[in-house]
Amino acid sequence: MFDDNISIADINASRYLGKISASIVKRRMELKMSQKEFAGYLGVSQGMVSRWEGGVSHS
Repeated sequence: MFDDNISIADINASRYLGKISASIVKRRMELKMSQKEFAGYLGVSQGMVSRWEGGVSHS
């Protein structure tokens, strides 16, 4: 289930990704926008905002 070869860099990357995801959600909520509205505001798809907020690092 877990990879025995997780590096410190992988752990740090996950930590930073989580902080970024939380920041995106926080800002969207401050603006009182849905993911769809926020996506339009940024000029990206709603799916992209969902991936950002979910912490998925690949596009």
